[in-house]
Amino acid sequence: VLKSLGLNPQYRRDVFAKLKNMPYLAGDDERRFLEFYEALADDSVKAIFFARGGYGAIRLIEQLEKTKIKPKPKIIAG
Repeated sequence: VLKSLGLNPQYRRDVFAKLKNMPYLAGDDERRFLEFYEALADDSVKAIFFARGGYGAIRLIEQLEKTKIKPKPKIIAG
């Protein structure tokens, strides 16, 4: 669907990672934070869609607040 809109979706190979004790999260917090941070820091990224819903995103806010990143405005959905 995104490609049909002229967008170029990208994702890391580990996007389908799961935790045994929390399978509703896409891997551990460190993995998810790095992916989110990379997307925020990349000026060519215009929007970020949480592929599996974004439920665990709240767990990343504290780490994000500690960074010095000042990204350009982006759409964040999930």
